[in-house]
Amino acid sequence: MDDSPGRREASKFEPPPWEREQFEELQRLRTEEERGPEAEEPQAAVPDREQPGEVAESAAVAAVAKEKPTVDEAETERMLAILSVEEPPTHRGFWRIGLAASAFLVVLGGVLMIWGIVGLMRTIDSGPAGVLGGSIMITMGAGFISIGAWTAYRSLQQRGVL
Repeated sequence: MDDSPGRREASKFEPPPWEREQFEELQRLRTEEERGPEAEEPQAAVPDREQPGEVAESAAVAAVAKEKPTVDEAETERMLAILSVEEPPTHRGFWRIGLAASAFLVVLGGVLMIWGIVGLMRTIDSGPAGVLGGSIMITMGAGFISIGAWTAYRSLQQRGVL
């Protein structure tokens, strides 16, 4: 492939913060090994396009990929506790929204029930159409009230009150 001006160069690998210590220890072990009898290998084995530091870095990454990482459970719990403190709670104010919605549903259901009762009283002599209309409004009002009560119960239960 040709090197077009739109191509980006590969960025240098940086380990995540929670693995930085392991990479530093691995790099330290690599430098100790290089000082030993294996350090006398000729530099001719290194291709011209790669720098010796890049080879050591790629060897360190390859060695880490081969090893199974062992993480202490206590250390993992500590890191997760730190992260949980940094994250804002997502459900902090939702219970207020639930209570407001339930209050609205209860008021709406009450209004529908009152209108249904008044409509039923006024149209009781007009036949089945008046009775059916008033009964439907009363039933809808009772449904809204029950949904509002259920929403309030669930909101308070999630909050820990009930």
